[in-house]
Amino acid sequence: MCSEDVSYESTTYINDPIHALQVIRKLKQNPNCEISETESLCVQLAGLCHDLGHGPFSHSWEQYVQEKTGEKYEHENMSIQLFDYLIRENKLNDSFQRYGIDEEHRKFIKDLILGKPAEYKTLKPKSYLFEIVANKQNGLDIDKYEYLMRDSYFFGIKIDPNFGRYLTGIRIIEDGDKNEHIGYRDKLESHIISIFKQRAEMHDKAYKHKVCLRIETM
Repeated sequence: MCSEDVSYESTTYINDPIHALQVIRKLKQNPNCEISETESLCVQLAGLCHDLGHGPFSHSWEQYVQEKTGEKYEHENMSIQLFDYLIRENKLNDSFQRYGIDEEHRKFIKDLILGKPAEYKTLKPKSYLFEIVANKQNGLDIDKYEYLMRDSYFFGIKIDPNFGRYLTGIRIIEDGDKNEHIGYRDKLESHIISIFKQRAEMHDKAYKHKVCLRIETM
């Protein structure tokens, strides 16, 4: 199930944590890259939980809530609230502690869902870890690959996000301020362009299709 070249039909619905683990393993091939098992587990949990906050009919629900309440609905913030709720209601603190995940690690997981690096009392997570699940730098993250793969399959639209191709060209790089980011080999240029073209195609043929818009109105 962890193969890089698998079709949507042959996977379970937990593609995001699997993809997160694959990215971690690839990044650890970089010289001097030290990602702990606990950090890896936190990134996988963020991948598993980052879409908890989607309501019925996904983003259509967000528009509905905004029109009814006048308040902006952001599913990432709701995902964080539901993450806390699940831990509290299912009394998961001891289980988390067993795997080395304490309260500060749980904050780390929630920040990974938001894609926003933060300050911590004891943790010193690498900045590039915040670009795996929700990449606020350029939008290229495991979430985008997963929903393009899933939605195109169920809509019957033939596109190929090819996550395995992405894995072949990612590296850890530094910017001018010595902050570390996920960088991409030049050979990935055409692939990256194709991902955003495929996203535009899905908006044109599916997400903004007149039938979908009419259903949203209903």
